Amino acid sequence: MQKKILLIFLGLFMAIVLLEGILNTCVLINTVIRKCKNYVPAKKTNEYRILCLGESTTEAYVAYFKQALKTRFSGIQFRVFNEGISGTDTGIILTNLKGNLERYKPDIVIAMMGLNDNDLTVKYEDRYKSQPVKQIFKTVYLFKLLMVHVKTKLLERSFFINFKQGDKKTI
Repeated sequence: MQKKILLIFLGLFMAIVLLEGILNTCVLINTVIRKCKNYVPAKKTNEYRILCLGESTTEAYVAYFKQALKTRFSGIQFRVFNEGISGTDTGIILTNLKGNLERYKPDIVIAMMGLNDNDLTVKYEDRYKSQPVKQIFKTVYLFKLLMVHVKTKLLERSFFINFKQGDKKTI
């Protein structure tokens, strides 16, 4: 019986280690792809450089933004750099700000951040100084996100059950 319990815990531990490895590999691949797309050639004289900073929402809208610039301003050449990173927060964005400004030398910076600012994403000592970011394990982060989602769904369900039963609480 003890061997079976030990094997179950060992299996769970190995599954978590495997999941952590897969998540870290996905993050690494995504980072490499983003860095390749953000190749920085020498700046042309008639070119405007735009640096987009932010989270997953920034990462997603930059392709649409590029197309809108191309359609609306056909005579002007824009080079848009996408530094939108899924799962990041304001502290990480600010930590990387100086390096991004030096690397891309943008004429314009567009920043959209703050959506991920909570205790789930990362722990860091001082948001406004360049210090190494202390990130929690991605599996722990994933578990915490799932718990927040489940809690939200339970609260929504509880609200609607109470509402259906005639509870006249104001929203």
